[in-house]
Formats: sequence, structure tokens, C-alpha cells
Amino acid sequence: MKNKTNPLYSKVSRKALARHASDLILSSVLALFLCGLIHELFDLDNIIAAIGHKSPANLMAVIADFELGRLRIKPINSTILHLALFLLLALGILISYMLIHLKLSKSESKKNQLKAEEFQNYFTTIITENNSAPDSYLSAHSSTVRMHLSKDDLYNIDKRLILLKELRSMHSLVGGQEKIRLEDQYFALGFVDELEDKFLSPDWVVRAQAVSETAQFKVKKYYPYIEDLMSDRNESVRQNAMIAQMKLDDQPLSILDRIKRPLSVWEKHQMYLAIKALPSHKLPPFTELINKYSIHKDFINDLKLQFNV
Repeated sequence: MKNKTNPLYSKVSRKALARHASDLILSSVLALFLCGLIHELFDLDNIIAAIGHKSPANLMAVIADFELGRLRIKPINSTILHLALFLLLALGILISYMLIHLKLSKSESKKNQLKAEEFQNYFTTIITENNSAPDSYLSAHSSTVRMHLSKDDLYNIDKRLILLKELRSMHSLVGGQEKIRLEDQYFALGFVDELEDKFLSPDWVVRAQAVSETAQFKVKKYYPYIEDLMSDRNESVRQNAMIAQMKLDDQPLSILDRIKRPLSVWEKHQMYLAIKALPSHKLPPFTELINKYSIHKDFINDLKLQFNV
């Protein structure tokens, strides 16, 4: 069952909605100024009256003859004055909006950086404390650090994304017992419960992240989702799924069962990297694979020569 308290990654965050709303307001204001400018430049009332008195039968003839009746441009002095005023006012609004938007963006960026540093300290405490346990993730204890994750940190979608980013970043840098503790944190913080929503997201970026996240923290429950996304409509998602599948499989070249066409340069490179990461005793039986995958025999033979097998 899905955790209803977790944010759905198929939805837009509140901050993104606020930015869209501000852009819509600015666009609407500028559109109103443009309509006002057109009204000042031309005598629209007379144009509308002229059109209104014409029957549908002869309206096209009037337009074709450019006889819209009493269309006229207002006196040049008045026109220039109104045009200048409208442009100055619109320019002032635009500059004010840009300055406010820039200030808010800088402020938001600074807050996110501070929050990222807090989360870094939290995870550093987790991996350095001998008594830290996954079920006590709401509070980390140390002789020098005591870091609490608030409900806002856990459930606010923007802060939660920062929390996950810092967890993934630190997890990729450590090894051994420290890596295991961070994997425990991943499950304890409930990120695993959000994976299904990510895999089903209409946003291809989110689906691609779900693939790499599943592979990174070895969430076996969602391995079938990775295999399904190898047929995703988005090329980047398919590529991420392929990389993840090769990393998770003891025999990276078994993925060739699903590729019945000549390999691209990118695919060959990724397969080479996956095999290179294997210990020597786990290198695939290249000779057998050459006979099995005849369409890829040249590439497999090159790998055989490259790894001296």
C-alpha cells in the first residue's frame, strides 16, 4: 500500500506553482498594457461600429477593400506620448519583477545550501556513530553533534529532495559498513515507499532517477520495474534502465537477449564499462556468447581480445 503522507513526484511542487503563477501574472499585465496601447493608437470603437453595421455578406468585401469605415490613427503627438508612457511603465514592471525574482532565487538557493549542509552533518553523524540505529533516524546522537530531522524536513517535497540528494551523494563516496548504514537510512527514511510513484511518473526525468536510485540502493522489489523501463518511450530512460540492468546482473552481456539489432557506440561503451567493473573470475564466457549472439559476434570478439580471455 502506498504511503499517502509521502509526496507524489508526478505533481509540481508548490514553489514551482508559485513561479508559474508569477509568470502568468506578469504576462497578463503586459498583455493588458498591449491592449491599452492598441486602443490608444487606433479608434477601436469606430472600427467595431463599422464592422457591426456590415452584414456577413459584404463584410469580406469591406475588409478586402480596406474600408473598415472610420479607421484612423490618433494625432501623432498624443500617440508618441502614450506609447512612451506605456513602454516606460511596462519596462519598470519588468525590471522590478526580474530584480525580485533574482533576489528570491538567491535567497532560496542559500537556504537550500544551508539545508544541504545540515543533512550532510546528519549523515556524517550516522556513519561515524557506533550506536546509530536505523529505527532511530529522527535523531542522531554524538558527543559534538545532535542533529534532528523535523517533520518539515521529512515531508516537505523540496527539502525531502535535498535530503535524498545528499544521501545518494554520500552513499556513492563511502564503502563497507558506512555504505550499509546509509542504505539502512534510505529504507528508514521511507524513500523506498516513494519509488513506485517515481516509476509511474509521467516525467521521464523522474523515471530515470527511479531506475538509478533502485540500482544504487539495491531495492530488489523494484528490479522488474527496471526491466520494464528498458522498453520505455523515452530514450534516456531506456538507456538508464539498460545501465542499471547490466550493473545488477552478474553477467552484463545477458542483456543482449533483448537487443536484436546492431549495438550503438554508446551501448558498446556501457557494456565495456560494466564488464570492466567485474572481478576477473566473473568475466563472461566470451566464446560461448559469440556463438549465441551471432549479430553481435564482432563486438564480443573485440571484448574477448580486450580482456585477454
